[in-house]
Amino acid sequence: MSDPDNSIEDLLNKVIKKLLPLVNASIPRLMEELDMDPMVDVASDKETLPEFPFPVPSWPPYVWVKPELSYAIFDMVGLASLRIDTMTIEKVNCRADFEESDTQHLSEYAGELEFVGNLERDISTKVLGRVRAQAKMPWPFPDVNASVAVKGKATAQGGGANGKAIFTASIKDGQVCFNKLDIYLIHLTYSNITIKIDGLGIFNELLKPVVSIIEYFFGEQLRTLVASLVQSALNQELRDLLPVCTNE
Repeated sequence: MSDPDNSIEDLLNKVIKKLLPLVNASIPRLMEELDMDPMVDVASDKETLPEFPFPVPSWPPYVWVKPELSYAIFDMVGLASLRIDTMTIEKVNCRADFEESDTQHLSEYAGELEFVGNLERDISTKVLGRVRAQAKMPWPFPDVNASVAVKGKATAQGGGANGKAIFTASIKDGQVCFNKLDIYLIHLTYSNITIKIDGLGIFNELLKPVVSIIEYFFGEQLRTLVASLVQSALNQELRDLLPVCTNE
């Protein structure tokens, strides 16, 4: 039976101190094995850009067109630098407490914890795409088509992670064990996002909206996608690592 002077939180924190180095040591290998660092094919999308006055020869002075941006984000690196700094028990409840025999006592617990981590390297990706536009001209003038390549890089600095997990634990024969740990919520955060796109030639006036579209995708949709992938990867690793035990 556990020492009444030791709270269950104190005992479980001893196990956390043993578990954290194991989790952090496994992350670089895990990201590589799951093709998450580097992640070759990350995402792609299309967006309609603001109307643009497009100069057309023999048609003074221009025609209005609605260009379309298609882009792909690829070769993302940085997730392997994720480190979990702290795990803090938020609540824990005893769900079973009984004598298995004259000499053995088993206590089972369930609870919830929060964790906080950081990315020790920036997350960076390459960006490739194309801006296309078509000017529909009245007869007898031919339609005018134009396209310009988009090339650049997106970088997120000051990355962090926080989330929540549920757990089950037990105390038996003087051993305290984390038996199951399941992350059900994870958020990735950035302190700053930098998008660098090369000039767009005839569509250079559209550079700002192109950057804004990619910045939004990188900061919102991509962050949600990556958080989901990281959550799944960590849960897979935790299933392999647990149970982890220490003496009372």
